[in-house]
Amino acid sequence: MKKRTKTLIYIGISPLVVAGLLYVLMFLAACGVFRAITLKFDLDRLLHHTDHQALLAACRSVMKEGYRGDYQIAWPDKHPDAEKLPKEILALKPSYISVLDEGRVIIEMWGGMSHWGVVAYAEDFKEPYEDYTPGNKKLIDGLWFYSDFIDLNEEN
Repeated sequence: MKKRTKTLIYIGISPLVVAGLLYVLMFLAACGVFRAITLKFDLDRLLHHTDHQALLAACRSVMKEGYRGDYQIAWPDKHPDAEKLPKEILALKPSYISVLDEGRVIIEMWGGMSHWGVVAYAEDFKEPYEDYTPGNKKLIDGLWFYSDFIDLNEEN
């Protein structure tokens, strides 16, 4: 085959290969594969590389400043006030944050069908009912890890 013919074939096939790879990456992202790959790193950042006292203080300041409701942090539905939240919260790279009237801040790392994150409680928080479970594992007084699929008692 002539060199010119080979070059034309490569030029014709290259965009198809690139488009195919982009399609595969988009498919994997939509399926949550990337999130699953980063789970261990995100969990390690929260449990071992986060100043829990500073995070709790930041959450309590958000409650005192009058924030209420849900704040989507992740693109594409990012809340306009999301960047005003304390850096200690944003450093975790959460999906969203809920500030509830009864004195709780929920930092949701994942949503959808697999939930995990932390819950910070106001100093004067009153448990709403008997046998209330504040979370799966206490990090410090007032700050709890929660998940519906991660068991921290296994290795952490």
